[in-house]
Amino acid sequence: MKISAAVILCTLIAVTLPAAGASAATKPATRFGAMIAFPKNEQTRTLAARNLGVKYMRPLAAKVGAPVMASIATQQAAGFRLVLNIVNRGASNVTSIPATNLATYRAGVAKELDLYHPVLAVIENEEVAPKFFSGTPKQYLAMLAEAVKVAHARKIPVTNGGIVSVGIALATWYDLWSHGRRAVADEYARRTFPRLRVGSKVLAHLPDRAHPSRPVLAGDPAHAALLAHTRQYIAGFRKSGIDYVNFHWYQAGAWSLERSVDYLERATGKPAVTNEIGQYDLSPSTAKSILEGVLAEKLRYVIWYAGDGGGPAKSLVDQDGSLRSNGVAFRDFAKRFGAS
Repeated sequence: MKISAAVILCTLIAVTLPAAGASAATKPATRFGAMIAFPKNEQTRTLAARNLGVKYMRPLAAKVGAPVMASIATQQAAGFRLVLNIVNRGASNVTSIPATNLATYRAGVAKELDLYHPVLAVIENEEVAPKFFSGTPKQYLAMLAEAVKVAHARKIPVTNGGIVSVGIALATWYDLWSHGRRAVADEYARRTFPRLRVGSKVLAHLPDRAHPSRPVLAGDPAHAALLAHTRQYIAGFRKSGIDYVNFHWYQAGAWSLERSVDYLERATGKPAVTNEIGQYDLSPSTAKSILEGVLAEKLRYVIWYAGDGGGPAKSLVDQDGSLRSNGVAFRDFAKRFGAS
């Protein structure tokens, strides 16, 4: 999708931030969970989750209109509390489509909620990513509003699908820079973007104190579009009825994470959660640093991505469900600081 520099600039200017946000001091303790992306065998997934000591699970996504999915039902029967993505994918296994009939969509979401009774309903997955949602922010927010109605009727809290790591990092940096906190913006960029694996691509197209006149992402239209869309979603979330704002996060440690959560909660007026957080290496110290950040911010739900998968993320567990060294660090941290 091509977006002109003028449209991007107008979008950035139009999205304003509130002066106040959620206070971490008033939030309850963190509930830690896992998304066991591998191994595929459900018995071994359950073993891995038991070894991690978690009570909360993010299972495979529930498709609107689909019958009972065995993988979700298995985790439900095993006694795990579900942080459940509900997706409008139809025949696709990856990309969701906008709802053509909101009443039909609302009924479909209600059916999935009644099947699985999640503790948190997550509507779609990474809505800002075209790979996972093919519609516009306006279409997504309309669907989200319908999902909120049926979830709240069942006293189930709701959140969005998850702002991607680079999107929330760009929006955090932009907030710092545009509000005159330029020393902190430079430090945030230096600490954060290289760890998100886009450092050299992004840093060369951002202004800093040494190059204050450099246009924001003028030579990087893909990330400029991501920044504009992320801020558009954030503005929509502030006006929506969701109970939490959901973001995804990988690798970058506590310092960066805390600043992004502070921004996101202030911008939306909602407490933050993450149903996908993880690391790109196997270091226990990386896991511990990220966990220290979520603990400092008192995120209500923290679901760790425990899978090697097809991307750069590294798992907490081996194929047989046994813990790696970073998995031991996660287990011990969650046991010590997590809520029941």
